[in-house]
Amino acid sequence: MFKEGDFAGAVKSYSESIKRDPSDARGYNNRALAYTKLVALPEALKDAEEAIRVDPKFGKPQRRAESTLPPQGLRCEERS
Repeated sequence: MFKEGDFAGAVKSYSESIKRDPSDARGYNNRALAYTKLVALPEALKDAEEAIRVDPKFGKPQRRAESTLPPQGLRCEERS
């Protein structure tokens, strides 16, 4: 779904994956990416942080979390 650009569908799919195995950080990380594509940045950050909590050694969520934050000194509403 994600590759086809169906990001909302990808969020649903990754949510199901997380329900099946909440200890797998990849589900949170992938859903964070889908949320980012939907510009749902608070949700993306929450999932990236959860992926880091679940598996602190998995590096992708850390980069994903950093990419959802606004540039230093710039508030979210000023980003557009």
